[in-house]
Amino acid sequence: MNPSTAARAAPAAATATVAVPAALLSAEDLAQYVDVPLATVYAWNSRGIGPRRVRVGRYVRYRTSDVERWLDAHVAGDGVPAA
Repeated sequence: MNPSTAARAAPAAATATVAVPAALLSAEDLAQYVDVPLATVYAWNSRGIGPRRVRVGRYVRYRTSDVERWLDAHVAGDGVPAA
């Protein structure tokens, strides 16, 4: 087999990558994840103070990255006493 035939015989490796979407949590999933009652999640939604939410049709979902970012923004302290 000559080099030009070998190149045609072997399929080229795919160079494009497909981004996998971040997991989406339901309100129930979020409540369980952060260990709060479901009513608290609904209250956060109505007050606009919870993690960012996404509408998927008629459903509300939360990206795990948004939940993590929201949690990081609400860390109570870093354990270092104030000077």
